[in-house]
Amino acid sequence: MDKPKVKIHRWIITLAIILSLFGGSFLLYKWWKNQQINSEIQAKEQTLNQLQQQNQEREREQALQIYQTQQKQLSQVLTLARNPTIQEFFNDLLQGYAYRFAKQQNLTDCCLPLKFGGFYQKPSQLGQQQGEMGNCLYQQNKQQVIISLNQIFLFNKLGHERYLADPECYLMIDFTSLTETLAHELAHYFQFIKYEQSSCESSGAKDANGNFLDPELVKEHTQFTQEIKQMIVNSTEYPTLKKYWKAINVNI
Repeated sequence: MDKPKVKIHRWIITLAIILSLFGGSFLLYKWWKNQQINSEIQAKEQTLNQLQQQNQEREREQALQIYQTQQKQLSQVLTLARNPTIQEFFNDLLQGYAYRFAKQQNLTDCCLPLKFGGFYQKPSQLGQQQGEMGNCLYQQNKQQVIISLNQIFLFNKLGHERYLADPECYLMIDFTSLTETLAHELAHYFQFIKYEQSSCESSGAKDANGNFLDPELVKEHTQFTQEIKQMIVNSTEYPTLKKYWKAINVNI
């Protein structure tokens, strides 16, 4: 092999070695960089998990404090339940909106007497974020309907927007939720007027397969509830009602 070819061969070998070293160094750097990035990601995830755990613990502590406060306020709620101003507020509200919806449905000639029956005590079951918030009773012998509310709504008068059945579960008791319950019970009232019976998604009777026995009645109740809710919320006096509910002076 002549000298020029040897030189070229050595040069190629040297270049290959250099490239191999460079490539190896680059791969080693890339591996190190990936390890560094993964370590940073793991550190951030660990920090985020710690913050989430701290927030969850803080929320549990706050929920426990609210739960304990509400338990101590039960006697105040019982006093509020007997307050005549509150009783009159709901009686007028129910009768007023019932008459207005009856006019829309052309049912004013066959309306049944409607009364507010006050508040009843029925806390939600532990571990459930739903419960019976209202009740509509059709007294066929007296030809009248009585709508009552779960007394947990009265915790709203004490500054709460949520009622904690236990530290882990809550029910919304703000004025919006109260409005939805009133609309729901008024929908029952109008079905009692029309059919002397009523059925809804939350309490409608079902067959062995889980299907509603009277799906059309359930469907109409849902429709009535939405229409009544919109009627109440869109009424000109609704903002005033919200303010008045907050402003009702209760000495307890």
